[in-house]
Amino acid sequence: MDAEARRDDLLLLELLERDLQKGLELFFRSHAPRMIASLRKRGWEEALVLDAMSDTLIGILENRFRLPEGGSFGAWFFVALSRRVISLARMRVPANHPEVDWDTSDADEEAASVLDALVALEE
Repeated sequence: MDAEARRDDLLLLELLERDLQKGLELFFRSHAPRMIASLRKRGWEEALVLDAMSDTLIGILENRFRLPEGGSFGAWFFVALSRRVISLARMRVPANHPEVDWDTSDADEEAASVLDALVALEE
């Protein structure tokens, strides 16, 4: 990180400490479009990325995350955002996912017929 970027990051962190909402608004306007585009290029759906972005911003506003003391806030935020995208993706079941039939009422009969078939093969 060059000196100017580091200075900008320190100013952003200072603003986040003084006025979290204003700092996040500034950060969102300046960084969010590139972060969203980057995640979209990696193949994530836009709705999923936007959900993750709002969840991450809300998490920061509700103090569920500790802001970084050093390093780049943008990099820290992108890592938190990426993790949230993955977390949300794991929770979603694709629309074309087949329904699973958990009915096991005839499992004993199926197991018995498989066992009978195996015994017949051995004979």
